[in-house]
Amino acid sequence: MLHFNDKSLEFLRNTRIPVSIADPQQAVCPLTFVNKPFEEITGYTEAEVIGLNCRFLQCDETNPNDVAKLRSLVENQSTDYVCLRNQRANGDMFWNLVFLSAIQVNGGTLLMGCQFDLGQRPYQQKVQDHARNLSGTLRAANIVLSDGHEQADRAMVAQAQTAFKIVATRESLPL
Repeated sequence: MLHFNDKSLEFLRNTRIPVSIADPQQAVCPLTFVNKPFEEITGYTEAEVIGLNCRFLQCDETNPNDVAKLRSLVENQSTDYVCLRNQRANGDMFWNLVFLSAIQVNGGTLLMGCQFDLGQRPYQQKVQDHARNLSGTLRAANIVLSDGHEQADRAMVAQAQTAFKIVATRESLPL
């Protein structure tokens, strides 16, 4: 199993951004890490989700085309985003803006997802808020992840660039 060093794990645990890590080299691409903000937006605890594929968040309202895009990102270990209609542990629906990036760690690849609850606020303001959070986190990540985890740093930079692109071009999300 691939692991981050202690310094990187501490950073991922303490960031305000919901983060999940999955292992695409295992059969079902199971989650190997989630942080507290992930637990807060989904309602699921780390103990409940480690070892599961993120499909548990899908519901009847999840668009199959969005799922296909996410599956393609996972299979190709690409960096991009998708907006999914998901369901929390309590049954409430939410729009989940997921940024996915492949990260090279200890000679292998992990997938890092940053999830953002778009909720009921106008998506443009929500994305701007999340882009600011991601930008602040990147400044801290440059210090923490620079010791051998350049791929993680680049992945977060790519996610921030995508978030800023969404805001700058006012791309329409399927809300």
